[in-house]
Amino acid sequence: MTNAPHCVLFSGIYAFGAFLGLPPAATTGKNAPAEKQATTTQPEAPLPSIVFIMVDALRADGLGVYGNTRGLTPSIDAVAARGVTFDRVIAQAPWTQPSVASLFVSRYPGVHGITEYRKGKRAKTVLLDDSFQTLAESLHERGYATAAFVANPWLRSKAGFAQGFEHFDAKFAKNTTPGSVINDALIAWLKRRDPARPFFVYLHYMDVHGPYDAGPEFLDVLLEAVDRLPTRQRLTKEALDAQPEYLRTTPQGRANAQRHKRLKKYREYWVARYEAGVRELDHHLADLRARLRKMGLWDQAYVIITADHGEALCEHHLWDHGHSAHHTDLHVPLILYQPGVLPAGKRVRDTVRLIDVMPTILEQLHLPVPPGIQGVSLCAHLTGQPLKPVPALAEAVKSEPEQRALYLGDWKLMTFEDETCRLYDLATDPLEQRDLAEQNAQRVRVLLEMLDEQVELNARLAEGVELEHTPLTPEQLERLRSLGYTN
Repeated sequence: MTNAPHCVLFSGIYAFGAFLGLPPAATTGKNAPAEKQATTTQPEAPLPSIVFIMVDALRADGLGVYGNTRGLTPSIDAVAARGVTFDRVIAQAPWTQPSVASLFVSRYPGVHGITEYRKGKRAKTVLLDDSFQTLAESLHERGYATAAFVANPWLRSKAGFAQGFEHFDAKFAKNTTPGSVINDALIAWLKRRDPARPFFVYLHYMDVHGPYDAGPEFLDVLLEAVDRLPTRQRLTKEALDAQPEYLRTTPQGRANAQRHKRLKKYREYWVARYEAGVRELDHHLADLRARLRKMGLWDQAYVIITADHGEALCEHHLWDHGHSAHHTDLHVPLILYQPGVLPAGKRVRDTVRLIDVMPTILEQLHLPVPPGIQGVSLCAHLTGQPLKPVPALAEAVKSEPEQRALYLGDWKLMTFEDETCRLYDLATDPLEQRDLAEQNAQRVRVLLEMLDEQVELNARLAEGVELEHTPLTPEQLERLRSLGYTN
């Protein structure tokens, strides 16, 4: 990392080293008077506090900054307007546990080993091995106060996800936990923390995740718009039958029960249900920003907004997430915000990965990168340097463990258990409607070789990683059932 270009662009009185927490160079000429040396030496600038916002199941195209025209996310869009937006960010897995593990330790699922869960009465999940150093551990070693507030029951402390966090709060973890609960828990912790230490907080919101139960103040206007559409896409019986049971619940606002009954056979209705959760999430993030600003913490903080995976809304006849490596499940937002430090309104068009977030943060803070990580810093993207495209692998599909995807530039290769392949040009076909594999046999061969090499490398890197399973309690099983993971 020592030769990597620094990614922070500065305005104001502090040089780059000051932001990194390094003492600035003093004026030390031989004949300089002592009082002159004292007045020109600036105090060390504090490290920035970090607010990491993870939105479960948030598709990138749910945000206005990514092209959504329904005005769902004015608060997030305002943050993006003053920060850096990465247009094509690929999650390393299409469901929470392996994706967040990859983010925390900057390894592919095939390396950290969290690629499955065992169903049945003796249900188990794989633990995140403590031999991997997490982002929270790296920051804690540098002196950060670290805390996590998690509404997803997959991310349990007993599953290894609390590594590096002094405070790990998941007592309210369930898919119906509103963002206001996360905000309240965070503010209570901030009020009792040591103000002399910078903080790193990880906030995992569930407002967007199924069962798409946003309040009527967020949903009704979207349903009215669906009602006014001159044409709608009617779903087949097979498509409706394929929908997970937990998504079929009637949302809040039963006064409109007849409207729900009339519209539920149309795809636009389910998109509206999903997007109402996006609206509600944006509302909670607006409240978070206002409360942190009132405490004098928002404008000095480094804010990251992203998602663990996307969501299928009957594209490719699929619902929910975790069942495919299609773009709907893997394309997530990534917004970096620090006013006066990061360039405002910048867009990065290159394909990047969630495993790249950890080394980016560590380089920005001038901290050592743990050995063996697979991500690369995104700092060079912010300075406009020409970069060679980096392949992005996605794996750990729940129902088809051998289904994988490899992204390289605009091209995406998908492979399946039956050894078939599909090829898509995302520049012209972001919803993956046209398989171009037959017309591009040579490109398929090249991408397939790259994918196989990465999978083989992951297998070698995983040697020596001891996979342990932790049993799930009846209460945990019930929570996961509410998320659609168990029957």
